[in-house]
Amino acid sequence: MTVKGNISDADGEPLMGASVLVKGTATRVVADFDGNYSIAAHSGDVLVFTYIGCEPKEIKVGSQSVVDVVLESSETLLNEVVVIGYGTVKKQDLTGSVSSISSATITDRKQSMLSNALQGAMSGVTVTRSGSGPGSSADVLIRGITTIGDSSPLIIVDGVPADNLNDINPQDVESLTVLKDGASAAIYGSRAAAGVILITTKRASDGKVSMSYSYEYGYEKPTTQPDYVDVKRYMAMTNELRWNDSGNGSEHFPTYIQAVIDNYDELHANAPDSYPDTDWRGMLMKNHSNRQSHNFRISGGTARIRTNASIGYDYADGLYAHKDYARFTARMNNDIRINDWISAAFDVNVKRSTGNDPAYNPMYASYIMPKVYAARWADGTNYIRIPVNTPRFTVSAAKDYKLVSVKTGDRDLTITDNEAVVECTPTSVITITSMHINTGIGEIAADGIAEPVYYNLTGNRVFNPVKGSLYIVVTGNQVRKIIL
Repeated sequence: MTVKGNISDADGEPLMGASVLVKGTATRVVADFDGNYSIAAHSGDVLVFTYIGCEPKEIKVGSQSVVDVVLESSETLLNEVVVIGYGTVKKQDLTGSVSSISSATITDRKQSMLSNALQGAMSGVTVTRSGSGPGSSADVLIRGITTIGDSSPLIIVDGVPADNLNDINPQDVESLTVLKDGASAAIYGSRAAAGVILITTKRASDGKVSMSYSYEYGYEKPTTQPDYVDVKRYMAMTNELRWNDSGNGSEHFPTYIQAVIDNYDELHANAPDSYPDTDWRGMLMKNHSNRQSHNFRISGGTARIRTNASIGYDYADGLYAHKDYARFTARMNNDIRINDWISAAFDVNVKRSTGNDPAYNPMYASYIMPKVYAARWADGTNYIRIPVNTPRFTVSAAKDYKLVSVKTGDRDLTITDNEAVVECTPTSVITITSMHINTGIGEIAADGIAEPVYYNLTGNRVFNPVKGSLYIVVTGNQVRKIIL
């Protein structure tokens, strides 16, 4: 059934923008300019009516199809104390544009970064996240970009300017107020041209001693991922690309022959090393990432001195290896009353954060790397294997580099004059299990090969190398990594 009605205040004025929600569901509508609404509901449902500055009201739906509602002003909201530049004031006495949120709102969002906890919490405050990985923060703007220079707001923590909003543990925040217009932020001068964020941290009370510890654990899973063509479709599309690039000649299969494409499934099943079908994203990405948060707080004091001390630790790992973030925070707020006329506050805040992030984003590589290239051999190893048809195989470092160690199989080679020589028989396959060079990319040198032979990074021979890709190229008496 459809329930209609009108929402107004105690004076009969329509409340445009009032919200109507079917309790326990996601069904929600907003009242129009005249306060009218229409919502789908069933008999027995409970409708929740809310409006800023008014007490919420719940009404159970019966057989009636028309429900008119009058919302009363909220004395609690109007009497709420807000921190501003000159001190504190009740909301009902405010003349400037000010928004505030409490500590409960911030902690309920379960965010380790304070900037992320502000997203969607206040009107006029734009929060743009830099990413979703561990340690990612957000840029906060008040009423958008206000200058061609720096539009970042001024941050004040307990009366002291701060450089970074994320230096504060969200669990330490008592209240957060945003001064959005020139009138409310005027006390701070030109530094407040882009707005002011005022943060008040938690402090101890007289004669009360408390101790608390909280632990949170969660995990994150990837939701929707883009789909990609399979290996056979990739080869067909590559052929079409090369055919178009070569002027649409008579050779319709310039890179991958038709027999390989048509029989690739069978070829892969019989010889996976030569005909790979690699799920790059599945190899790199975990099923989920973990995060945890520990917070310990002790608070107490007398009429003369009060202390509130807290310690926090946050850790989150990424959806792929070698990606994580850890942060340790400690804060101690001390209030000292020397006599009836003199008092002092001594606050200390410490933060230490560490993060691991690969120099190259492997997820981007997994998106663009074709499945036709192997990541490892069928036996699970990923060593470089190069066929050699001469009795000598020489490994050397590139110019100005030093060859530190080379291992083939489980044998360490002897290094002389920055070279290591392997004695082998014709048709041998050299397996380089590790090679350590003190800097840069090294070279591999082999004897007696006249024509260029291309291998991918797993040692599979490539008969039609693609320009712009990385290969191991055997030519003359050298084998080196190059990008065509």
